[in-house]
Amino acid sequence: MTRTVSALLARTEALRRARGESSWTLLAAHNAPEILAILKMNFIDSGATQIPTGRLHERVADDLRALARAGIRDMSASAQKYCTDWVSAGWLERRPNETGTEEIYDVSADAHAALLIAETIVTPASSTTESQMTSIMQQLSDLAVSTDPNPESRIAALTFQRDAIDAEIDQLRAGRTVVLNDERALEAVRDLLGQVRQSTTDFARVRRSVGNAVNDLRRQAIESDGSRGDVLEIVLSQVDQMETTDFGRSFKAFYQVLADPERVRQVESAIDVLLERPFSAALSRAEREGLRDMLPDLRSRAGDVHTVFDTLAAKLRAFVEDNQYAHERRVDMLIKDIYKVYGQLAQTMSGRARIPFELKLSTSDISSVSQLQLKEVDTSLPDLVAYEAEVGAGSWEDLLELVDLTDIDFHTLRANIKDTLRHRTVASIADVISKHPLAQGLASLIGLILIGLGAADGDVCSAQMREGADEVIPWSDTHTIRIPKILFYTPETQ
Repeated sequence: MTRTVSALLARTEALRRARGESSWTLLAAHNAPEILAILKMNFIDSGATQIPTGRLHERVADDLRALARAGIRDMSASAQKYCTDWVSAGWLERRPNETGTEEIYDVSADAHAALLIAETIVTPASSTTESQMTSIMQQLSDLAVSTDPNPESRIAALTFQRDAIDAEIDQLRAGRTVVLNDERALEAVRDLLGQVRQSTTDFARVRRSVGNAVNDLRRQAIESDGSRGDVLEIVLSQVDQMETTDFGRSFKAFYQVLADPERVRQVESAIDVLLERPFSAALSRAEREGLRDMLPDLRSRAGDVHTVFDTLAAKLRAFVEDNQYAHERRVDMLIKDIYKVYGQLAQTMSGRARIPFELKLSTSDISSVSQLQLKEVDTSLPDLVAYEAEVGAGSWEDLLELVDLTDIDFHTLRANIKDTLRHRTVASIADVISKHPLAQGLASLIGLILIGLGAADGDVCSAQMREGADEVIPWSDTHTIRIPKILFYTPETQ
């Protein structure tokens, strides 16, 4: 490789610019170990791609209390304050969910990159594995064949592959079976899981690229001087061209693979077979769960990006068709006019000069606490006598009557139960919660219990309560909740 001064300076300048990126600032933050651990535990280890704002605030608060008990007391702000700061720093993303009913948090692409770097430092790979080298060599060989324009050489390469396959078939028929040993099989599975973790960062980057592209088109619509028809034509053509960009082409190809039913069935069957192999017993619980949930997680993340693409494109079209851009264009023009007037005034007036104009703001008056006075209690009131009220045990009918007054999302809870039962034939409430955290807290837990008892209208799943059996649900680092043991079943187990 040629060493030149220009290459050195270019690389130095590129790294200097990268130093301002969010991934770099996260690794260089004062509390980087604590922040990285909190983000990894709540998003990566839990498998949650999106967490409602209130739920994440509760989890981060629990984590901060756990850190304080361990002697780490330099993170004294509230969980909500930290989450807000992390959004401003570009480590978290906060946006409405698909239905627009609540806001959610997600780890940014830069934070994913920082987490991967930190994980590599904490648990470095011992060396380049055999499976990695085999994969590299196989990809190079396939690339050489697929890019060869000479039919004869391609036929020769394919014939060689066919002869190798025929020779392996002959060995199997002769009873000579060569099975990959457990050590190499474990190595290959862990390499595969590492590639899946890397794809999480790629998904986040694609989603950010889509958002940036749509924001650029929105800005073009506002700054354009053409008519609505001209602006709409430009926007629609640019939206169509988004699929031809590098991130658009790569994501479209990846999404088509995940949408192929035949390939999905093959992958699901292969995962089931691998989990039954003897070597899989040496995998950790997290690795087994990662392998089992690999395909659903990939489809979920790809579906999220696909939804973002379609939603933002539809909103952009509505932004032009409904003439919303004209109002923002008017505001943009007024702001530019204000800057022009300010530039003219700045040449003749000081920026601190008083202007005879009073602007009334729609804000409340702020005063010191010391100015507040306690109100005197009216001593003419008769003395109040307190009586002890008897507290009786409540029934599920009483609970159901209270639940009718609340807004429990039974539809989402049923969907969570069905999604959990896709991977198993029987699932308890704890199994459902481990895969789908309680979005509404205690209300969601009550909803699952009511579904299991058949007390919620429209239930379509089968459930059974084990008489005399209880189940303990972890609620925080110091609290648990004991509930009846309820099992949900798939139709095949009836």
